[in-house]
Amino acid sequence: MGTPASRLHHDLYKGPKLLKDPGNAGIIRPGMDLQICEMVSGASGETRTLARPTKPGIRLVLRMKTDGGGDIVVTATGGFNVAGETQATFADASDFLSLISVTVSAGLHRWEALEGNLGTVIASASASSSPSTSPSASASGSPSASPSPSASVSASPSASPSPSASVSASPSTSPSAT
Repeated sequence: MGTPASRLHHDLYKGPKLLKDPGNAGIIRPGMDLQICEMVSGASGETRTLARPTKPGIRLVLRMKTDGGGDIVVTATGGFNVAGETQATFADASDFLSLISVTVSAGLHRWEALEGNLGTVIASASASSSPSTSPSASASGSPSASPSPSASVSASPSASPSPSASVSASPSTSPSAT
């Protein structure tokens, strides 16, 4: 006899959630929903590759647990957002990016950024490797009136003593400085 259906959610919740950091030049391969990969950087820049998801609905958190002095650049095949930006840079301890896998077309999936913080910069592979200090990660210098959703990491003033940022999936109606 198996697990009663009433306990299934409880048993999944109690299951292992920590996804081992593969180290420099390693591949992060989430195997189930609700996992976290806490990365540790060395003294110089490091890279990780985030494997393409195998189905929709997988939730994953990438977080820099320990900053050894260097940044970690994670490259996602298929991108982190609708714009197809493929790299996320983690510069300081506690930088994080929350993701969910979504369907692109039949049998093809990619990651979508749900939320993150100021230290985690999402950019295309051709963008500069240094973090931007502009208030928006948008590539446009003019206001967008497009009704299509876009995702970006942007800094906004906060009443708290530390800077904050969010990933927005709503259309932009204000100009951005780049």
